[in-house]
Amino acid sequence: MGRHEDTLARRLRRFARALVSDADCADQLVLETLTAAESSCMHVHQLFAILIARRRERETLLPRARAPAAKAPQPDILRAFEALPLIDREALALVVVEQLEYEDAARILDVPLATFIARLTQARATLARLAEGDRQVVLRLVKG
Repeated sequence: MGRHEDTLARRLRRFARALVSDADCADQLVLETLTAAESSCMHVHQLFAILIARRRERETLLPRARAPAAKAPQPDILRAFEALPLIDREALALVVVEQLEYEDAARILDVPLATFIARLTQARATLARLAEGDRQVVLRLVKG
């Protein structure tokens, strides 16, 4: 495997790990993606789209299995990210993990840009709420 292919495989694996909690499942998704793309020269965005499609197929066949509790506690943000619906994890992973432009991420997910931005906004709000544990701030009036 050449340097470019190795870098591409690492990017795909990082993205797959953002979508699924099981390392073996992520590796399988990457392998399937690279195998599907083997016969043609594809842009990295096309590979992300293939990986997402494969993950969605699996999601419909089997509900997303939650990873067993980690030996070391995970930060709240990681637990919150894993609790997000798949569609939210996809949007956030493309922008935050892969640092893609909104237009590229919308193209990969095959949605209009406005739809992607709305989805991303919702995902960020949900992530923030989950990370905070739905803690509500209670304000008291204090007579002075």
